[in-house]
Amino acid sequence: MNKEPSELKINYNHETGVISLQAYDEGFFNWEKDITQDIMEIAVEKLFDDMDCPANGGVIQLERVNDKRNGVNKILAEVINKK
Repeated sequence: MNKEPSELKINYNHETGVISLQAYDEGFFNWEKDITQDIMEIAVEKLFDDMDCPANGGVIQLERVNDKRNGVNKILAEVINKK
């Protein structure tokens, strides 16, 4: 009899807006932790780094290229200079 491996999954709940880390043990749900704030902070930092924003600040404007949540092909972004 083969056992299913333990695994971690990242899940986004569209209804609650929560990003969670979920653990499964042998295919059965074990625990869940809300990681929304951590993920968003890391994602924003990565966007600023990827767009070569200055270390002391900047503004990034994002535009959704599709109106379907699951159909976004890419995110368009631009750095806007502070006035």
